[in-house]
Amino acid sequence: MKKVIFLILATTTINLANAKTPFNGFYLGAEGGFTQKTVTTSLLENSSGGGQAAQPGFINSSYKNKINGFVYGLMGGYGRNMNGFYLGGEITIHQDTTNKTKQANLSATDNSVWPFSSEYKRGVAFGIGPRVGLVFANSLLAYGKVGLEFSRDKILHQSVGGNISSPPGSAAVNFGASPSYSATKTKMAIVPGIGLEKAFNNILARMEYNYNPGAKIAQTANYSSGGFNNNDNQSVKYTSHILKVGLAYQF
Repeated sequence: MKKVIFLILATTTINLANAKTPFNGFYLGAEGGFTQKTVTTSLLENSSGGGQAAQPGFINSSYKNKINGFVYGLMGGYGRNMNGFYLGGEITIHQDTTNKTKQANLSATDNSVWPFSSEYKRGVAFGIGPRVGLVFANSLLAYGKVGLEFSRDKILHQSVGGNISSPPGSAAVNFGASPSYSATKTKMAIVPGIGLEKAFNNILARMEYNYNPGAKIAQTANYSSGGFNNNDNQSVKYTSHILKVGLAYQF
């Protein structure tokens, strides 16, 4: 009987020594979810010609568009569960589907209304940052993170043209569309987030919310339309709310 008890205790001790501590070690997984992006376009246009004196600030206005889409990507990292306190680091790579051209009307100083289209195309985003949290019931992790993300972004902007009355009530004049102007730059964004993660043995399931305060790209475009020479100083900025779920394997 003593030998059986000793054997059971020895076996239990070995199993406990080999048991995987939740949230302790390397992990690799995939995630996806929903994102809502707000794109703000600002335009300062100086115009001259067309039989009129130069009009600095002919258009000085802005507009916003909300765009919904999906986000998807990979994540991996390393963490330590130190008696309920979690400290780790994570690397991410992801993309979203919110790259869509939107149109809006901007008002000029003579009360005419000019249609413009714009788009902010965020490239593949690479992120890195720490995760800090608390472990509850040995299988539930509540955490916060601050990611530093880098992406190669592009903006597109164009005067759409069309029948525009100036001043209102006068005969409409058709102005042709301008060329589409673009600018591409590498941008950085600090993206904080909070999440909840559940350990099922070696499988980690999570839900996470991120807020991306965004980045801004500016460019200058010069073109002629309808006898007018235009100098457009354009600025396009985005912000986004992101809700994701993910699955990872803990090694």
